[in-house]
Amino acid sequence: MLLILILFVQLINGIKINNKFIEEPDDVETIIGSTLIFRCRTEPIHQSQITWCKNDFCTLGKTRDLPFYPRYQIIGNADKGEHHFQIVNVSLEDIGMY
Repeated sequence: MLLILILFVQLINGIKINNKFIEEPDDVETIIGSTLIFRCRTEPIHQSQITWCKNDFCTLGKTRDLPFYPRYQIIGNADKGEHHFQIVNVSLEDIGMY
């Protein structure tokens, strides 16, 4: 029997007022052990910062390098407004609002 993990996504405190979403993150269902990508694209604006948070706790940082979270990564071309959030080897501890 496959366990299905339901993740809800919420982008918090990340888009400056002048930025517009081209692709907003969606709620996601996935299988434990798989790789998951929350897709997020904004208009490409110089020095745009996106902050990904989990359950209103923004320890994930404003940079694309997340050394304290080895299974988490912000991927895509920031110059093109791509700020996708990837979780490798999804587990039950990943359930939450992002």
